[in-house]
Amino acid sequence: MKLFIKHTLIFSILFVLMACNSKSKHNHSEISVASTGESLFALSEFPEKMEERVISINPNEATTWNLSQIAESITPISLSSYKDFSKNKMQYVYLTDDYIFVVGATTAIAQLDRSGKHIRTIYCDDYINDITGDAAQKEIYICTKSKVICYDYALKVKKTIHTQFRTNSIFYHQNKVWIGSFELKGDRDTTRQISVGTITHRISSWDRINETEIFLPFELNQDYERAAIPQRIVFSVYNDQLVFSNGMNSTLYVIQNDNVFPFIRYEIEPSGDLKYILHPYAEQRFTGKNLWITYYIANRSTTDITSPIAFNSENYIYFEDTETGQAYNMHDTLYDDMYHTGDLNIFRIYQDYFIVLREAFDLQKSTNLKIPTDSPALFIGKFKTPTTK
Repeated sequence: MKLFIKHTLIFSILFVLMACNSKSKHNHSEISVASTGESLFALSEFPEKMEERVISINPNEATTWNLSQIAESITPISLSSYKDFSKNKMQYVYLTDDYIFVVGATTAIAQLDRSGKHIRTIYCDDYINDITGDAAQKEIYICTKSKVICYDYALKVKKTIHTQFRTNSIFYHQNKVWIGSFELKGDRDTTRQISVGTITHRISSWDRINETEIFLPFELNQDYERAAIPQRIVFSVYNDQLVFSNGMNSTLYVIQNDNVFPFIRYEIEPSGDLKYILHPYAEQRFTGKNLWITYYIANRSTTDITSPIAFNSENYIYFEDTETGQAYNMHDTLYDDMYHTGDLNIFRIYQDYFIVLREAFDLQKSTNLKIPTDSPALFIGKFKTPTTK
């Protein structure tokens, strides 16, 4: 993740947003959820009713882990035949049994087979913000700022869905395309000569039968100054229930019967010079039965908390096995003790899989890889129940 930030301009812009917001008296998130009279909900395999759970995390307890402690298996895939490869074209990945579809901060959709062989690349008329898919129908969906486009596995357009607001995340679940969108309302502060405004995040779904966009009773309002870069909604699934989070807020929400309920919220324990900060890449999600929280910490002794914070911040991972209740706190950098390619960061998470991007110079450290080491590669890993050894 930190590797990716270094190489993309858009990520640096997000950091500028955080720096601007950290100085702002307007900096807050306001959440509006339609009330049902109680903040309780039921999930299968859970007690019939449960209040919002609060997790307390101590960053001082974080330790450095090996890759094998969280990975059941790793599949290295060479990108040697993908001649148009670049990091900014691989921000989001969708996996099927036969294919790997990759998109990024460009207009391109690239299709590879599971060996990494490049099959085709097509182009949209706008930048792509996310990708998802319906394996049963052999369809993928991408979103641009104003629409969602459905393709078959040959990358032929099947349907175009025009969205009411600007779209920056999508997720397919239970015959619906779930959409994270936002509305930007801005003005000019003539006294300070800066732009100010509010970003309103919303959740909707596209009903394939009625072909309508249906909004949930949920809004998250985030004030901004100078720069307005919306945070993505991160969708995931737990016990077949759709959950989502937003990096500028520490709550994981669950969707039930077209209503939204707070599910899990994390708090960072005060810890001397370590300061918890809001960060555009913080996220809460489930990977199968495991809860995964990425959070960011800055050191007061080396960072001016009231000025640009992201360049000196570090991200940490809280990982919990929900079946046993065993929790783990780790630094986000893992050591590859499986293929011995050095330190690495998880690049993307897709359901109960994760993806690591390895450069050629990383691969050349290995003595047991059976793929070319003169080109970049993807490591596709399957999560397992964490082990401390």
